[in-house]
Amino acid sequence: MTALPRPVRNPITDLDTAIARRRQRDIRQLLQDARADVVSAYEQYEDILRDIANFDSVAANQTELAQALLGNVPLMDSKRPLGSLRTAVLDAAEHGQFRCPLCERAQVCALDHFLPKEQYPEFSIFVDNLIPVCERCNRLKGAECDRQNGLLLFHAYFDDLPSEKILVATVQTDNVVTITFELQRPPDLSEAAFARIEKHFTVLQLLEFYRKEAIAEVTDNADSYVQAAQRSGAAGIQQMIGDQLAGTAWRGTNHWKNVLYRGLLDSANFCEGGYLRLLPSSLRNRAAEIATGRRTAHSGRS
Repeated sequence: MTALPRPVRNPITDLDTAIARRRQRDIRQLLQDARADVVSAYEQYEDILRDIANFDSVAANQTELAQALLGNVPLMDSKRPLGSLRTAVLDAAEHGQFRCPLCERAQVCALDHFLPKEQYPEFSIFVDNLIPVCERCNRLKGAECDRQNGLLLFHAYFDDLPSEKILVATVQTDNVVTITFELQRPPDLSEAAFARIEKHFTVLQLLEFYRKEAIAEVTDNADSYVQAAQRSGAAGIQQMIGDQLAGTAWRGTNHWKNVLYRGLLDSANFCEGGYLRLLPSSLRNRAAEIATGRRTAHSGRS
């Protein structure tokens, strides 16, 4: 989960542009009549996030108004009157190297309505409600909004992410290399905050997603692990992983790569030869022989 800066945008100007550019006179009038209520909802947005169970949409039980508000969404398409709004939101992801703030892996390509537009159509073109995300997270999140329990996912613009370690990776090297991720609640983190984190990970299926990404990551590094072992044995692999861990420090304690490399360092078996199980079985013995032979040769010359 990555925090992003809020896009610099005047939401009232966007709203007025949308109203003015609707072609049907009756729709324009309907939106104009609701303008004050929509602006008021904009001003209360952060309060709504904190106490969503006690707020109703301004379009509640007003089907025509809801449809009129949803009709503003296509105005954000490229080359449409609010196309620059879409661009501004996607550009907010530059802070995270254009990676999705929800999963921290895939490239952003879509706009997610944090409060679903189907339930809160007044926020359908509100810049603070539009989050740049990847296709996968956008699809999995869908219209997720737990009003009853007030249990929302993390908001990239408004939520402070925990600095404590909450994501842990365990690496095993029995017959193959397996990596599992799990969440652990630190003593200083409230149950309510941890429940939101669990909700976020569950809805977006992040533990399984990170497991697959982690296996791909270490498999891509397999040749480098072999070379490090050939030079310095287990210490060489530990040094390499330590460098990788240091290189991900800026991403944060709970970024999946940072967690992965900590898990690899904590696995003595991985560095002592378990890494060979990343290789096809036909290559494992040969790689082990080469590594042992080169280390012996280096030792002899010293």
